[in-house]
This record gives sequence, C-alpha cells and structure tokens, in this order.
Amino acid sequence: MNCPSCKRPNAEGIDFCDFCGTPLGNAPAGKRKTEMEGGPAPKHKTEMAADPLDPFAPRVGSASPPKPPPPPADPFAGGAAKPKYKTMFDGPAAGGKDPSDPFAPPDPKAKKQQDKNAGRRIVGFLVTFDRVVEGHYWVIREGRNTMGRDEDCDIVIEGDDMVSSTHAVLLWRNGRTIVDDEKSQNGTFLNEADVMEKTDLKDGDVIRLGRTNLMCRLLDQAKVSALWKPA
Repeated sequence: MNCPSCKRPNAEGIDFCDFCGTPLGNAPAGKRKTEMEGGPAPKHKTEMAADPLDPFAPRVGSASPPKPPPPPADPFAGGAAKPKYKTMFDGPAAGGKDPSDPFAPPDPKAKKQQDKNAGRRIVGFLVTFDRVVEGHYWVIREGRNTMGRDEDCDIVIEGDDMVSSTHAVLLWRNGRTIVDDEKSQNGTFLNEADVMEKTDLKDGDVIRLGRTNLMCRLLDQAKVSALWKPA
C-alpha cells in the first residue's frame, strides 16, 4: 500500500511507513520516530566484501579482522653472539703476509721466485683460456723456463692432473726459443705434433701439456732490444 503522506509504496501488513513513519491502516495514532528524529533505526545487516588484494582488510558487520602473523624470532636475541665472517681486511690468513704491514717479511715462495728471475729479461708470454674465460698468462724469460705442476717450476700449471711435476722446458737463448719434453707421462705437443726432441718454437705456436693449451707470444727482439738497458 502507498503511504498517504509521502506516497511511497510499503509492504502489506506494516503499521508505519518505512520512509517517513506515517501510521498506515489501523495503526495507533501518532508518528513513529525515524532514525533522523532520534527513534530506533531499522536494523539492516550489511557486509562489505573484503579487498581481495588485502587479506587483512576489515569487513563491515563482521568480526574483527585477523591479526597479522608475528615477525620471525631473532636467533641472536638474548645476547647470542652473531657470527663474524672474516674478510681480507681482517688480517692475513694463518701463515700469510699482512699486506698492510710494510715491515712484514716477504713470502718465502715469492722471494724464491723473485731471486730466481733476477736479471732475466722477459722475452714472451704463454696464454691460455682453458682455466678461466678471461684468460691467464705466464711470462717467458731469458734462459731456461721449466713447466709443470711443481710449485718450483717457472711456469706452474695448476688444476690439470695430466701434467707432470716437471713436464717440459722452454729455452730462450740469443733470440731462439726451443721447447723440449722432460720425459713427461702424457707427452708434450707443439701444434698437435708430438715433441720427440728439441724443437724450435715460433710466435703464435700452441703448446699442449695434458689438457692445457698454451699459445706462445714472443716479443720482437729487433724492437725490444732498444728498450733493454744493461743489467
């Protein structure tokens, strides 16, 4: 039925207009108080959907939102000491030389190699890309250059178990470079040819010891001799 006051439709059987509170039909005289006039408002339970992107968003008309999970416990709480990771700035390793101490004695191995190379000029290089992709090189000096896994060799080949302790030798004298095998177990190869005797080595040749390929780069003696000074 329509309210005689506001003309809005209401459901059958109700005593007061849901919109303005005017009595309908046989309702007792007087006007029902509305929410705006201080009367009790009709209870309409509503519930808004939570934000699907926020699992902790409150829902209107529902219980309190769940509490977020507590932060993870600190394993070092209560005074437990945190582990300290040693860096290169914390000092030298056991038995090593402190690089920050100018008065520390030199490393015995480095000093031995330095003494061995005293007065021997650089005449070339051996370069390999088998160890690291960036490449690695060794210096060839005047005189005899031993090659092998032994740390006393002039050219130490590490990480190749097919290389003998003293595998081969390079000899540079008066502008001539010679390679020779030192009775190694797996042989020495020059441009993939087995070295059976002393063989001349030229700039750009490739020596193979075990699994390691070494390209030889020799300095141009006509050019570098002008740079050399008397010892």
